[in-house]
Amino acid sequence: MRVLSCRDRPFVLIVGESAIVSMAISDELEAHGCRVAGPFHRCSDAMTWLANRTPDMAIIDIRLLDGSCAEIATTLRERGIPFVVHTAWGCRNRQNEFQDAPCIDQPNSSNTLIAVMKGLLKQRVRDRAAAGESTRTPTPNAFAHSPIMPLSHDGEHPTHIE
Repeated sequence: MRVLSCRDRPFVLIVGESAIVSMAISDELEAHGCRVAGPFHRCSDAMTWLANRTPDMAIIDIRLLDGSCAEIATTLRERGIPFVVHTAWGCRNRQNEFQDAPCIDQPNSSNTLIAVMKGLLKQRVRDRAAAGESTRTPTPNAFAHSPIMPLSHDGEHPTHIE
C-alpha cells in the first residue's frame, strides 16, 4: 500500500454532478488546508485521473453527466481509498457499490461534510496502524481550525446523514 507523502494536508478527489456545489466544496476544503483534485464532472475524466494518481480520500456523487459513478466507487474501494458519497440523487436509493460508504444528501452544511471526512481520516489511521502499516496518513488535524464537533461520542461517523 502506498505511503502517503503528506501529513497534515490530505489530497481529496472531488467528483460531482453540480459544478457550483463541487466548486464550493473545493473552496471549503482548500480553506481547511486540503489539496484538491478536480472537481471532475464526468466519470471518464475521473477514471483517467485515477489511472495514474492516488488521493488520500474522495468525495463522489452517485451519477454524473456520463453515467453512474459505481466504477469510481469500486476503484476507490479496491485501492483502499476512503470516500464519502455526496449526492442530490438520494442516499436511500443508492446502488450496492455505494452502500458501505458514508452518504450525505444534498443540500447540506459544509460542516457536515468536513466532520464526516475527519471521521474517515481517523478510521484510516486506526486501520493502517492495526495492519502494521505506516501511519503517515494525513491526520484529522488538517481540519483543526474547523469549528465542528465530532458526530458521535466515540468519534465514528454515521453511514447516512440528512
